[in-house]
Amino acid sequence: MTVAYRGHGTASQCWTPSVDPGPCTVDTTLFWDNSCVFSSTARSAACDTAWYDPAFTQRACGTTACSWHYGLNSTTCGGICNEFVSNHDGGNVVVGVQGSSIHALSGRAGEDPSIDVWVK
Repeated sequence: MTVAYRGHGTASQCWTPSVDPGPCTVDTTLFWDNSCVFSSTARSAACDTAWYDPAFTQRACGTTACSWHYGLNSTTCGGICNEFVSNHDGGNVVVGVQGSSIHALSGRAGEDPSIDVWVK
């Protein structure tokens, strides 16, 4: 049996560098392969590799999540990629514009990322 994950997120208000916060259009769908063993309380390096397509041929921009990013990730800590975090410390989630640092975090006022996760 193969397990894979699909994460989808939307937002209309985001943190944007130099425009904190501002309007945005986020509609992001990413995929994680069966090397990812999901945990909502611990970081798994295998869950830091996300893909733009279900065939796992186009790697997403995230390379290394922050230590406080758990679950499914597509981020580069301190970098220009903040596409998706399913479990952020404090119970928060992140969804962002693909390939950029523009993102919504549920822990900031006015930002409302909405995510769904599917398991196959």
